[in-house]
Amino acid sequence: MRNLDWRQSPFGPVAGWSPALRSAVGICLNSRFPMVLYWGETRALIYNDAWAPVLGGKHPWGLGRAGTAIWAEIWDIIGPMFDQVMNAGQAVWSDDQLLPLHRFG
Repeated sequence: MRNLDWRQSPFGPVAGWSPALRSAVGICLNSRFPMVLYWGETRALIYNDAWAPVLGGKHPWGLGRAGTAIWAEIWDIIGPMFDQVMNAGQAVWSDDQLLPLHRFG
């Protein structure tokens, strides 16, 4: 987290982060429970150490990158779910949803 040049990410420079983002990142990073934040229009990711194994070989590359780039193989499934949350404010879930992730090559 500290070594990443956030200016080159969708988040922009840390000094310009909103209080809401700073608060959410603080909660995420200080939790021992696996947590990830998908932020903004690109659904860029910030996640804690406990969540990093979900990315597999995409960690640490995925930190600060757009969700569309990280999860290109499943974005057609999860993208509309994020859109529903962001546009309609409605929670989403799936029972037994197959998500074929490319995590280790």
